[in-house]
Amino acid sequence: MKNILAFIMTLAFLSGCMTQREYDSPPDQAQMIRYQQYGFFSNSDDVFVDIVGSLLSGDIGEVRNIDDSPTSIEGFDEGDFTSVELVMSGVQGSAMVGFSIHGGIGSPEMEPGYVHRFLPSAVQREEEDLYVEAIVCSGMMPGEWTYDDIVNMVEIEVEYLETPEGEPPAKRINFTTTTEGDVATGHMDVVVVDQ
Repeated sequence: MKNILAFIMTLAFLSGCMTQREYDSPPDQAQMIRYQQYGFFSNSDDVFVDIVGSLLSGDIGEVRNIDDSPTSIEGFDEGDFTSVELVMSGVQGSAMVGFSIHGGIGSPEMEPGYVHRFLPSAVQREEEDLYVEAIVCSGMMPGEWTYDDIVNMVEIEVEYLETPEGEPPAKRINFTTTTEGDVATGHMDVVVVDQ
C-alpha cells in the first residue's frame, strides 16, 4: 500500500512540475498574478441581486495607490442581510474591502439618491433599519492578510446607473471607507430584480 501511495504522490508532483508554457515575450508581472473569481450568490426569495461591475481605489495597509477593478467578488444576499468582499491583486500585493450590509443591498434605503454615513456604534446599529459595517485587509496574497482593520467610517452614496436597452435597471453604490491612516473608495454596480 505504501508503494502505491508513494507512486501516486510522485506522479502528482511530477505532473505539476512538467507543465510549462512558452511565451513569445516575457509575461507582464501583473498579468501573472491576476485572477478572476466571482462567487456572489442571491439567496433571497423576494429579490435577485447581482453585482455587475466594481472598482477599488485608494490605500489599504501596505498596498498603496490602488486603482483597479477587483479580481475577486464574493458574498451573498439574503434579502435583509448582504455580505460582499471585493479583493484586488496586483504587483505590490492584495487588498480587500469586506462589507456587512444589515438591511440588505436591496433595501429601500439603498435606492438612487440616498447618502449614508455609518460609524461603528452599537447604538446606531440598533436604531437604524439599514446599517453598513466594513473591514479592510491587505497582504501579499489574497487570504494571507498581514494587515486588517475595522473601518472607522463608511460613507455610501447611491446613484442611478444607465444600462443598455433590454437590461434590468442597475444602481451604483459609491463607497468610501476610512481607517486611522487609510482611505479607500470605489463602487459596486448592482442589479436588484423582484422575483
